[in-house]
Amino acid sequence: MQETNEPSPEENILDTEVKQQLYAQCNKLKKPYREVAIDYFYRELVATEIAQKTGRNLKTVQTQIYRAKTMLQKKYKKEAD
Repeated sequence: MQETNEPSPEENILDTEVKQQLYAQCNKLKKPYREVAIDYFYRELVATEIAQKTGRNLKTVQTQIYRAKTMLQKKYKKEAD
């Protein structure tokens, strides 16, 4: 029996559901954190790509990613409680 690295249908559904929840949480953030969070966490762009796409300074984008991450952690923790 040969193993494949392809995810099972259950894993695909779970991954899709997690991504949908992540997108929904990112969408609840205020601007400009919303756009940065969606690009970074959902679309999986790196900070340099986001900076180029938005025309913002790289350091500004990195700070916004850090703050968005903190906000998302608080939202997830609040929902878990």
